[in-house]
Amino acid sequence: MRRSLVVLGLIGTSLVGATPPAVAAPTTVPVQILAINDLHGRIALTQGDESRLVTGPGPDGVYGKNSAGVSDDEVARVGGAANIATTVKDLQSDFRDVAGGAAASFLVTAGDVIGASPPVSADYRDEPSIEVANALGVDVSSVGDDEFSQGTQQLMRLSGATDGQNSDDVTACQGVTAGSDGCFGTGDHAFTGANYPYLAANVVSRATGQPILPPYQILYTPTGYRVAFIGVVTPKTPEKVPADGLGDIEIRDEADTVNRYVRELRAQGVQAIGVLMHDGGDTTGPAALDPNGCDGLQGTILDLNARIDPAVDLLVNGFTHGAYRCRLPVTGGEPRLVTQAGSYGRLVTDIRLTLDRASGDVDRAATYTAQNVPVTRDAPDARIAAIVAYWAAGPSNQPAGAPAATSAGEDAAAGVSQSGNRLLGVLALIGVVVVLVGTGLVLRSRSQRQFGAPPRRRSPVRDPQPAKPEDETSATTR
Repeated sequence: MRRSLVVLGLIGTSLVGATPPAVAAPTTVPVQILAINDLHGRIALTQGDESRLVTGPGPDGVYGKNSAGVSDDEVARVGGAANIATTVKDLQSDFRDVAGGAAASFLVTAGDVIGASPPVSADYRDEPSIEVANALGVDVSSVGDDEFSQGTQQLMRLSGATDGQNSDDVTACQGVTAGSDGCFGTGDHAFTGANYPYLAANVVSRATGQPILPPYQILYTPTGYRVAFIGVVTPKTPEKVPADGLGDIEIRDEADTVNRYVRELRAQGVQAIGVLMHDGGDTTGPAALDPNGCDGLQGTILDLNARIDPAVDLLVNGFTHGAYRCRLPVTGGEPRLVTQAGSYGRLVTDIRLTLDRASGDVDRAATYTAQNVPVTRDAPDARIAAIVAYWAAGPSNQPAGAPAATSAGEDAAAGVSQSGNRLLGVLALIGVVVVLVGTGLVLRSRSQRQFGAPPRRRSPVRDPQPAKPEDETSATTR
C-alpha cells in the first residue's frame, strides 16, 4: 500500500490553531469538500468548446439567446490541471481564513479522472492523469465508466492505494513492459499508481459477489471527526465502454447499494456521509447554462435522490457532464445538496458543511452551501505545469542529464498534439535556463496568491434554493 487509507484533512496542521485556555471550544466543526468530475485526462490546457464556460447571462439578464435570437452571455476560457491546482489552493486558503481552528478540507472526484483522454495522457495509458491527480492531492474518487475503458485489470493496475484490498492484487507495473505498454515515466515520474483509493461499492466480482474495490472511505478531520464517502458508478457502464474487459464484474443498483453501506457506516457511529456518484442529470430550463443553477433538473438523479437514505448528506454527481448545484427534497428529511462540476476541469465545486460536535452529523441548518467556481487561467501552478510539460514532451524526449521539462507558461502546458510534443522536447534542450527562470517567477506568484488576500475573482457563496420535485426522465449522457 502506497498511502495510508486513514486520510487526514488535506490542509492538515495549517488549519489547526491552539485554542487559548480561557476560550471555550467551538460547538461545530467546519468541513470543506472540493469536488471535480469527468476530467477525462484534460491535464493540459483545453481548447475550443472544452475550454469555454458561461459565467453569467450578460447585460440582457438572459442565459443563452434572448427573444431577438442573440446571446450576450459572459464567457471565460478555463481549465488545465495547473489551474485546477491554483483554484483548489485559493479555495482552501479562503476556507482557512473563514473557518479557522478545527477546519478540514478534502479533495474528491466523482469518477472519469481518466478515459476518453487526449494524446498527452492517452498515449501513456492515462498514467499522466493519475500522476497529476496524485499531485493535486485527491483524497478519494469513485470509479467512473471510463475507469473501466481498458478493463478491470487495468483499473486494478492504476489503483495503487488499494493493492491487497478486496480483489485488487495487481501492482502498478504488473503485466506490462515498462516503457512499451505501461510504466512509461522515469525518475520522479515513475508510475506507482493512484495514491488515493478508487471506490466501487456497486461493482462486484461475479466470482465472490463482493465489491472489487473498497465500497467506502472514512476520512478524518484534524480533530478526529469522521466523514465517509460511498462510491458508485452508473449501471450503464457496459453500454459506454468495451464489454470484453468487464466479464468478471456485475454492476448493481446504485440506491440499494448506497443504502446498504449507509446502514453499515451508521452502525460504526459514522453520521456524516456523502456519496460520490458517477451518475447524475441535466438542467433543461431557460437558465440551464447557469453553472450554479438548478433550472429544470432532469435525469436519473431525481429517482436516485428520492430512493437514497435521508441520512446521506450530500450527492456529488458525474457522468452527464452537467453543471449544477441543487437542494433536492428528501422524504422524511431535510433537503439535500446535489452538485456536479461540469467536465474537463472547467469548474471546482466548493462545498462547505458544518458538523455538530455532539453527534458528528452534518447540521443542515448551519453552514450547508455549494458553489461551482470557474478554473481561471491567471496563475497556473508551476509544479503541476512541470508534470504536464514532461508528458507533453514525452519521456523519450527529455534532455539527457537535465531535470524534467518545466514550464511557467500556458503554451508548454497545452501539449495536445503529438507534433507539438516533439517540438517541446527540442525546445527543452536549448531553453532550460529560460524555463527555470520563468518557473521561479511563477513560484513567487504562487506563494503570494496562497498566503495573500482571498482572490477577488470568486463571487460570494450563495445558498441554492430548494428545487421542486420533478418527474424522472432519462439523463442525457456523454
